[in-house]
Amino acid sequence: MKNILKVILNKFDKIFLKIIQNRYKHYQLKEEKYHDLLDWYWCIVKAQKHFPVSFFKRLKMYKNGFNSDEYYKYNLKENNMNDYLTEVERWKSRKINGVYNILLDDKQVFYLLFKDFIDIPKTVGIVNKGKIFDSSNKNIPIPSFLKLVRESNGFIFRVNRGGGGNGLYLLKYKNNNYYLNEMYITDNEINNFIKNIDNYIITEALKNSKYSAKIFDDSVNTLRIVIARKNGESKYKVIETFHRFGCNESIPGDNVCRGGLIAPINAKTGVLGRATSKKTLNFYSNHPDTGSKIEGVKIPHFNKIKKDLLELSYRFPFLNFIAWDVVVTENSFSIIEANTSSDIGMFQYFGGKRNDKLGEIYKSYGIKK
Repeated sequence: MKNILKVILNKFDKIFLKIIQNRYKHYQLKEEKYHDLLDWYWCIVKAQKHFPVSFFKRLKMYKNGFNSDEYYKYNLKENNMNDYLTEVERWKSRKINGVYNILLDDKQVFYLLFKDFIDIPKTVGIVNKGKIFDSSNKNIPIPSFLKLVRESNGFIFRVNRGGGGNGLYLLKYKNNNYYLNEMYITDNEINNFIKNIDNYIITEALKNSKYSAKIFDDSVNTLRIVIARKNGESKYKVIETFHRFGCNESIPGDNVCRGGLIAPINAKTGVLGRATSKKTLNFYSNHPDTGSKIEGVKIPHFNKIKKDLLELSYRFPFLNFIAWDVVVTENSFSIIEANTSSDIGMFQYFGGKRNDKLGEIYKSYGIKK
């Protein structure tokens, strides 16, 4: 039955897209409107659904640019929909950096561009069609690579262009054995794993700072710090800050879409608030898997992190919006990656941002009315 339904839905996708294409070609509407409708379809109608929403509520959400899950995520039964930025607006925000998106979207380009200005985990290899190459494009044989694994804290495999924790793997060596995402793996299985992936980068794995490790240490826990400026202005500002923590379900990452937790950060003090989960929508003062305190914990050298990221942003004035992913280390911090837009749901679990700093940034670029 599931396979039949899947075939029907795939067929519907093709028919729907064909209708859109024919309609807009026939009426010769602007290309931008055509793409806006496609964005609406994929971001709203086709968004993954975790919560049951009635048919008519679903239609209302779709009409206003929200996916159906956001009815519960934003508690729109009690809260005003007009206080929240929409998923369509979030997608449109990718236009803020324009042609310069590639500098952040491509992780290898980002590493080469930023590595001389800030600490970034070293890229030790690139997987191209099942083979590992170093920075000089020299092939690294599997036995040589496994020797590097044994001598390291572990290596992270990530899709070179992608997000949301998709295609994230941690390979490490402990107790005389190899483990991939905490599962025992043999030398031969590692060889087969690498043979079946393409366009991946391999980077050094980082260690959490003590405060972060105490909360949850089976993933690298990251801060998302959005720095941006209004259209036509030169001054950058810290727009949004929050902390992600992994959980048993999200290992080896802290990604929210895989069950990770989100906690707001007081941008002035660096103190964490209660965390929540995209999947459960519950709030947690303590981590649900470890029991460790989250609410009230202060992030070390948070003000220095903000200051350094603001200074770095001015080195790249062609980027108007940067969503930094930061790992706090014992004495400083490291940058995992930077993004040209940010999942606004992470911010809006704690209140709408339409009339806040993020909404003002969007408005200045014509993204919201």
